[in-house]
Amino acid sequence: MSPRWMSTGRSAIPRVELVLRIITRTSLPPRVTSCRVSRSSGFPNTDAKVCELSYDRIRFEPARDSAGNPVPAQFYYQQTYFERR
Repeated sequence: MSPRWMSTGRSAIPRVELVLRIITRTSLPPRVTSCRVSRSSGFPNTDAKVCELSYDRIRFEPARDSAGNPVPAQFYYQQTYFERR
């Protein structure tokens, strides 16, 4: 990971962008039923916490079939955050 620079007033602080991607599966009603990391942030505890929180916090409209009926689906979620260096 290469540092990016964030301007804060008179100085620039190096920071590293961390990206975590998870894949969730849903059921009906649309709730997360499984979660797995597809791109780690490099911090296993943080990755696990994002998956844990996805069960309680992620809400969305369900996927629909061609007749407009709700169906279980797979969704991708990306969390981006920064670590100061």
